[in-house]
Amino acid sequence: MSVNDPGRDVSSSFSYTATDLSTGVSAFGTFRGSLGQGFLRTVNPIDLANLEFVRGQHSIDLGVGIANEIGTSTSVYFKGGYRKIFSFGGFQIKPALDLYYFSGGSTKMGSIDNRNQDLTMMGFTATSEWTKDVTDEDGNVTETDTYYADHLDVNYTRHDFAVKPSVIVAKQLDRLCLSVEAGWMQELGQSCFLKLDQRDGAGNGNYVGGVPLDNNGSMSGLYFAVGVGVRLGKG
Repeated sequence: MSVNDPGRDVSSSFSYTATDLSTGVSAFGTFRGSLGQGFLRTVNPIDLANLEFVRGQHSIDLGVGIANEIGTSTSVYFKGGYRKIFSFGGFQIKPALDLYYFSGGSTKMGSIDNRNQDLTMMGFTATSEWTKDVTDEDGNVTETDTYYADHLDVNYTRHDFAVKPSVIVAKQLDRLCLSVEAGWMQELGQSCFLKLDQRDGAGNGNYVGGVPLDNNGSMSGLYFAVGVGVRLGKG
């Protein structure tokens, strides 16, 4: 997919207060961080699972996949849509309309030391430890685990909602299905956040909070895909 306005680099700066647990003394600091890169102009959505339910000249398509929107960061997307099927000389022509939700992966902008100190920033508090309840299959709490913070990650994430009108040309070879698709991805909505995520020394995480940010770029652009599938059932 060729994205017209993929999105710019993002930087963030904010003040925070760190309170030492052993002394009770508070100190002030300033976080400064950035992505260090903009979003990619060429995005490669890859379907991990895709099902098309066909009845007569109509079909419903559902799928889930991954996309590389920025650098090495990977986001998950969910899609669903409708196809109208026309047959010509052994080929199928399918005008299609799909809705996509891209749940952007978190991209790290920097970290703040969270060991043995509580951090306060932007209306949120990241304590030096947190707990999580462990429940059984009936929802009863069986134990409470305690985690000790090592650092607080400041992450950036972007979520996109888009529609994609396209045309698919498909050919069935026995049970093997081959297809090519061309269309246009048009963004309908977007939300961007600065996320605060604690981590302990073993990599366990705790979500502290998120701050909404201005929109950044757009998941709109030309879309081209090739597909290989297997037909299930009769017909």
